[in-house]
Amino acid sequence: MFDNNQRPNHVLRQERRKPLTMPIRPIAPSRLPSRLQIGGALLALSCLLLLAVGYGAPMRMAGGPPAAILLTPTVIAAYRASVDQRDIDTYPALAYDAASGRYLAVWLTLRNATATNVGLDVYGRFLDRNGTPMGAQFRISDAGSAARSNAPTVTVGGDGFLVAWTTRGAICQLSVQPVTDTSPQPDHILPLASETHMHSPQLVYHAQRQRYVITYSSGDDYLPPMLWDTNMADVADCGNNAASNSEVRATEFDVVNGLPIVDSTVTLSAGQGGAFRPAIAYSAGLDQYAVVWEDRRNAATEAYAFDVYAQRLSAELNRTAENVNLATGNYANLDNSATWTPRPIIAASNAGFLATWFERTVAGDATIWRVQSRLLAATGMPGTPFTVMRMSFAQPHPGDAPTGFLGSAYLDALQEFLVTASSHQETLAGYFSAARVQRVATTGDLLNLDGTPRLTPGLGNRIDAANDIQLAVALAADNTNGDNRYLVGYSKHAPDGHSQDFDIWGMTIRLDTPQVTHTPTPTLIPTTEDPTLAPSPTATAIPLTTITPTLMPQATATPYALYFPVVWQ
Repeated sequence: MFDNNQRPNHVLRQERRKPLTMPIRPIAPSRLPSRLQIGGALLALSCLLLLAVGYGAPMRMAGGPPAAILLTPTVIAAYRASVDQRDIDTYPALAYDAASGRYLAVWLTLRNATATNVGLDVYGRFLDRNGTPMGAQFRISDAGSAARSNAPTVTVGGDGFLVAWTTRGAICQLSVQPVTDTSPQPDHILPLASETHMHSPQLVYHAQRQRYVITYSSGDDYLPPMLWDTNMADVADCGNNAASNSEVRATEFDVVNGLPIVDSTVTLSAGQGGAFRPAIAYSAGLDQYAVVWEDRRNAATEAYAFDVYAQRLSAELNRTAENVNLATGNYANLDNSATWTPRPIIAASNAGFLATWFERTVAGDATIWRVQSRLLAATGMPGTPFTVMRMSFAQPHPGDAPTGFLGSAYLDALQEFLVTASSHQETLAGYFSAARVQRVATTGDLLNLDGTPRLTPGLGNRIDAANDIQLAVALAADNTNGDNRYLVGYSKHAPDGHSQDFDIWGMTIRLDTPQVTHTPTPTLIPTTEDPTLAPSPTATAIPLTTITPTLMPQATATPYALYFPVVWQ
């Protein structure tokens, strides 16, 4: 072997062993470099190192996962005609239809409200594969009666998209509506016999059976997410009962001529004490569903104790085993204006599932928050829990929930998951909620955005460098023709808008087929932040050096409680 000067390695080793025979002369103090010169040299060296690793410049790597290319954040929905609470758009959900090559983004809005005690509306907008809006926003719900404490859900079926949400009333019910275009369609209540609230729906579709499956909670809700301060508006549309014995259920149904027809219903949660906020995923490879939820069967008298449970189901909704406990924790609320709970989500591969949730632990005087995951196979016990993201706090912030919202999706061609979270973080720019993502291989290994292994969990990767409040994330995957991409949706404070104005934004993350150019993550950056928004020659990226901070005075707002003064009646 030879070095760059064509000297054999054994000669180099011999040269390293030669004694130093030249005399060493002392350097006069006047000739020593000054501190300023040393500092300048170090700065120049740092710049050269950044250029050497190619900050934002592609570097070809042999094999391995592809690099992620982050396109420019795009406004999906904005409304600011009222200059009060009615300008808020939040709680997005996303789905992608490969047949039409478009996404549907849905969300909740107050724009049609006539008083502070009414419900919200579900709105939607079609997007192309780059996340660019196609056509105008359009109203989906009919009557302004969507519950204020529940996000909508959307999936793709045989004839297009299907949207579901919680409709408030004396008893909360589940509404569904097929969406194929922007024309008005009637809402339909899912015909389920119940004398209690039904809320927190999540949808999936089984293509072979041509049936939808919706999972939901039946019974009083507990600690629902808050849209704004409870002293100003009651957001507990479907109850807020610590003693609730609500159950998690799954219902299979069809849609014929726009009307939902229920086939069968199964109760999933086997314990007593209340089960809340379920999420469901379907694995085509296993022909199996998996559902996760928050569970209080072991809470006893603890007001904020929540476990995370899972249940596998066959294609016919038969329970394939008993409930599986994934995690146990106490989510003590330091301030009742913000609700802190696990918020579990789940995504499916062809060989298993990835369950993810927020976890709170206490070590001495420190409270530690993190995003945790476990892999679930078709049978047997789940894998060992592992940390996906860490929450960083330099000091306690009572009233600001470190948990927020979670999303996850799977790209089959790359055999990897993406987990997204909106959560408060301690950053150099302040303490506020930001949308973040983390790539996860099917083995549970973490990946950097450039596709290289991440050896230790970090804060995740920010996808929008604007220093402003970002809430309520959503995620959808697009596996079309090897051009793999995700679309992340989130609610963000409107640039230069008033404190009550939140819009829906989207960020497309492209992952080309393997063995392509990769963008290495810069390393000469403080570890309190993770700015891996690397520019790409094929996509418009966020220039880190030209962003004007827009940190709002209300930077203590939380993912659950937005402190908005009521200025309309």
